[in-house]
Amino acid sequence: MWETRTSTRAIAETWRMGVAPEEIPVGMPHLTLAQVFSALTYYSDHPAEINRYIEQNRIPDELIDPLVKSMFTDASQVCSKGRLIVVEDNNIPLNQQIHKRQTI
Repeated sequence: MWETRTSTRAIAETWRMGVAPEEIPVGMPHLTLAQVFSALTYYSDHPAEINRYIEQNRIPDELIDPLVKSMFTDASQVCSKGRLIVVEDNNIPLNQQIHKRQTI
């Protein structure tokens, strides 16, 4: 993200984990909501590029602490805020992934 040290990748990855765009600045208070939406717009226009960065920055399973791993053993989990967390699937078009993000 320009003018910050936060990458579009980090914002897109946070959103893909089920955090609503309006909530992202809560965890990243140096960002404005406009910057978040700008990053998500860029992501929607360039998904292959950003997904490549996400994959390059993925932590290998063997390096993830077992306690953290145990929190995400299922393909989708309900987080503490009641949102469905969808594990990304690069074979599903972005517009279909968006529809999966709904409150329970």
